[in-house]
Amino acid sequence: MKIEIQCMENRQPLAASCSSASEGSGCFFLKSPEIATPATVSSFPRLICRRTSGPMRRAKGGWTPEEDETLRRAVEKYKGKRWKKIAEFFPERTEVQCLHRWQKVLNPELVKGPWTQERRDPVRRSRRLSQASAKSNPTEAEPILIPSVDEANRKKRKRKKVVEVDIEEDHKRVGNNEEHGGEEQWDIDIVSVQQEDDRKRRKTKAMVTVVTISGMTRGFQNQCTIVMMKKFMTPEFDDPEELLRLGKTFNIPEDFKIAILGYSLKTRYDIKLYRSQSLRVGAKCTNTDVKCQWRCYCSYDKKKQKMQVKIFVDEHSCVRSGYSKMLKQGTIAWLYRDRLIKNPKITKKEMVDEIQREYKLTVTEDQCSKAKTIVMRERKATHQEHFSRIWDYQAEIFRTNPGTKFEIETIPGPTIGSLQRFYRLFICFKSQKDSWKQTCRPIIGIDGAFLKWDIKGHLLAATGRDGDNRIVPIAWAVVEIENDDNWDWFVRQLSESLDLQDGRSVAIISDKQSGLVKAIHTVIPQAEHRQYARHIMDNWKKNSHDMELQRLFWKTNPLTWSRAFFRIGSCCNDNLNNLSESFNRTIRNARRKPLLDMLEDIRRQCMVRNEKRFVIADRLKSRFTKRAHMEIEKMIDGAAVFDRWMARHNRIEVRVGLDDSFSVDMNDRTCGCRKWQMTGIPCIHAASVIIGNRQKVEDFVSDWYTTYMWKQTYYDGIMPVQGKMLWPIVNRVGVLPPPWRRGNPGRPKNHDRRKGIYESATASTSRFEDYLVWAWTIMARITR
Repeated sequence: MKIEIQCMENRQPLAASCSSASEGSGCFFLKSPEIATPATVSSFPRLICRRTSGPMRRAKGGWTPEEDETLRRAVEKYKGKRWKKIAEFFPERTEVQCLHRWQKVLNPELVKGPWTQERRDPVRRSRRLSQASAKSNPTEAEPILIPSVDEANRKKRKRKKVVEVDIEEDHKRVGNNEEHGGEEQWDIDIVSVQQEDDRKRRKTKAMVTVVTISGMTRGFQNQCTIVMMKKFMTPEFDDPEELLRLGKTFNIPEDFKIAILGYSLKTRYDIKLYRSQSLRVGAKCTNTDVKCQWRCYCSYDKKKQKMQVKIFVDEHSCVRSGYSKMLKQGTIAWLYRDRLIKNPKITKKEMVDEIQREYKLTVTEDQCSKAKTIVMRERKATHQEHFSRIWDYQAEIFRTNPGTKFEIETIPGPTIGSLQRFYRLFICFKSQKDSWKQTCRPIIGIDGAFLKWDIKGHLLAATGRDGDNRIVPIAWAVVEIENDDNWDWFVRQLSESLDLQDGRSVAIISDKQSGLVKAIHTVIPQAEHRQYARHIMDNWKKNSHDMELQRLFWKTNPLTWSRAFFRIGSCCNDNLNNLSESFNRTIRNARRKPLLDMLEDIRRQCMVRNEKRFVIADRLKSRFTKRAHMEIEKMIDGAAVFDRWMARHNRIEVRVGLDDSFSVDMNDRTCGCRKWQMTGIPCIHAASVIIGNRQKVEDFVSDWYTTYMWKQTYYDGIMPVQGKMLWPIVNRVGVLPPPWRRGNPGRPKNHDRRKGIYESATASTSRFEDYLVWAWTIMARITR
């Protein structure tokens, strides 16, 4: 007892702020005397009292400078880890008090000292830059970077944090807070923290977790809201151990359910949810034969304000059955939603095989069929959403691409102010129109293609040809069906956009299109209309096999299909519409999508094509395009074996073989074969004369094929368009999609092959039935 009394009497020099001693205290030896301050060692013996039982009392007074120095030395010795040992140097203080004192007051990473002029100047400069940037662009402000407060030793995994702060004012005072050492603190409105993942996830090249802290914070004490953008099927969750582990937190119960689903798909164990409430979710193994101990329970944690895994028994005593109760029709629809939207023709059998191959799990065709039905309903709803925003899309096109012709025609509703019904639309970008009028040959290919989405329709397109004989899309339209009225409307809109007038200086190439011939003769009667006769006859053969009709076909007027009767001036001798068909093929995937997605894909494709072609043309150093240069070299190679005879007025006769000869006029740049006039490139006869006159063949080629003209075709391209969230809102009457058209009336035709005389008329027969048919046939022959 003497020792205890002596210690109680001599305790005052060590902790001057303590006013009384605790009852029932014992004594212990100071393990590290060098940690204590000199004053403490000189006025205090080696034996120090502490409590051996009962709750510790909180110290009534504040921390003295000697105690702070002792705490610094103790933390330095134990490296900030063993706080129970550190608290033994302070009999009247708990380990929590020591920890808080160190973290909030004495931690050198937190306490930066009083504000100095050097620290204030960067903040003021940043404020001026932020204000200047906010005036020029209100949505973006200049951020500065300051180090964040790291909660030391709270988690075993160390993370590096960077806090990006947008300061609106010079600096705001929180006040002298004793908890933070009387220092000025930041009043932060929005803090965006980007956390790097731990060492294990960095090895697997995992994605970075984005954390957003919102609200007013003082000393970084307020709570934060974590937003996980990708929760499943990412490299971060490839490992099942990372999907579920004890203590893992989730924002909402749905995130935990997704993790359970991912665990079941990765491990192929049959797991089900035995509890699913707003704040409590539990999962267990479904094996009833063997009582499997696997269990995972997640509930709401008030301190973290998140869902946290409280129980996790990661031991399976069952075997993988190849089934999963988590893989229901809704889950299958969620997993295959994107694939079904892109390709609705995926069958339920293909879905079953895909799940078996990818996840090694078994599902029924009925589940896949119902899942596909769910996705198709969502797909149908997206069509209505696309048509409802068609006016907003038109306004966005007008804003980003001025001068574009975008016509939308609708059918009015039954009453005033009711929703309209979509009828047709036409788009012609100003850049595409100007490029064709100024740098392309006066020839247009027109063709139509089927739309492959749920709502039936047709896409009508007009394409031109550049100097390298490549596709130049001019305009396109969406109509419900190909008929005389829609073709007449499309040709009329095209004529107004390109200022074709009566069409005297343009050539049109097309296939067998219903109503197109009549529309061309009505809208642009003077235009030359070329048709690919071979393609038309092949389509005709499908309905008629009479050879006499085929012979009569070739006796029709050759003005539309024979090169000998084509007009001169278009610099194109083609009667094929292959470029239009090639354009339809490039947008094949786009034609499977809803309306606005299809239009955006076509626009992006044209925009990217313009950029790529411009880069190619800019790098080309030759005088003419690549394909034109190849054609010129071909003519030069074949022009060295002809005989030539000069005539008056710069005309030359060129003999080919023994009996054939052609007249070449160098003044008018014509040849008897008409190829020079039709293409704009000298033929082999003209090339022979040009070479004989010691001139260059390139000097007699049309300017349509020059690299400069080809480059100018793609100089002004289509401009980018903002996303749907940034489109202007147009207050117009909404638009409904066109009605769902059914197929042809009547019973659908059966296209099965004809059965043989010895084959049964039924779809499938047994061998015994086949034997009876064969025996009956033999007996009938014998009877005869």
